[in-house]
Order: sequence, then structure tokens, then C-alpha cells
Amino acid sequence: NEACEDYLKRFPPDWKVEVKALKAEPREGKPVAAIMQAEAARMEAAMDRARAYQEAGADFLFIEAPLNIEELAAIPREVPGVHVCNLVVGGKTPLLPQKELAKMGFSVIVYANLALQASLMAMQKSLQYLHDHGSVTGIEDQLMMFKERQVMVDAPHFNALSDRYGERTV
Repeated sequence: NEACEDYLKRFPPDWKVEVKALKAEPREGKPVAAIMQAEAARMEAAMDRARAYQEAGADFLFIEAPLNIEELAAIPREVPGVHVCNLVVGGKTPLLPQKELAKMGFSVIVYANLALQASLMAMQKSLQYLHDHGSVTGIEDQLMMFKERQVMVDAPHFNALSDRYGERTV
């Protein structure tokens, strides 16, 4: 798909050059992530790349979009290293519980876009309710109250800056 192709453009056509550079360049304590596109060459080739990056010194490994539980479990089982699992609701990787992923060997589990997806759903539902009923009466328990919102956006901090430098905006 187009998003995958755009993502792949960030990687040099010859990934072995990256591995050689990783081995040769001092990192000065900065972690290095090795990201392999499973969809680009499928799993075995992606795992070969992960092994090469791990041997070159990558601090953690991430193979994009395993399509089923078998592929997901094979990654940490067959490639030594610290592994990242990226879960997207509606994405290609199976949504397994954290404990199950940890047992497989994943050290870092990322729920990419979870907060964004949840907030968009809440916005859609509350705006639809307002459209349908002409009021938000009845859904107040689903909304953050103004006082809580002020705390979340750190309004006192911005009000103090406004008092010091100009008009208040929050």
C-alpha cells in the first residue's frame, strides 16, 4: 500500500550498508533501533535483517506487521535481542495481551494511536449526540469537566506566562 511504500523510502535500498555503518560508527551511548519491514520481503527475510542488525549492535529490534500469532511468536524465538511489538487497533498484528507478548519475548509493547483512536471515537460520539439531541444533557459523565481540562492543559502555567508577558488566553 501507499503508506508502506512511503515508509520504505526511508530505508536505503541496500540495507547491508546500514548494518556496516552501525558496526563502524560510534554511538556515544545513544540507543539504536533496527526496524525491518516484514511486508516488504516477508518474515524470513525480515528476520535475517533483524539478525544482522542485532549482530551489528542494535539495542532493540522491531519487525513491522507480523500477520498472525505464529509469525509474532517466531520473532523473539528465532532472533536474539530486545524486541518491540507495535499494536494498532484495526492493524495487521494480532492484538494479544501484554503478558502473552512478554512470555513470547517482547520487551517493549507499543499501543500506537490508541489514545488518538479513543479520543476520535469519543469526539465522534459526543458530536453525534449533540447533533441528534441539540444538547449534551445526558452525556456529561462521558465528558471531561472544565476544571479537569484546565488541569490537563496546565492552564495555571500558561496563565502565569500570560500574566508575565501579555494577555491571558486560557
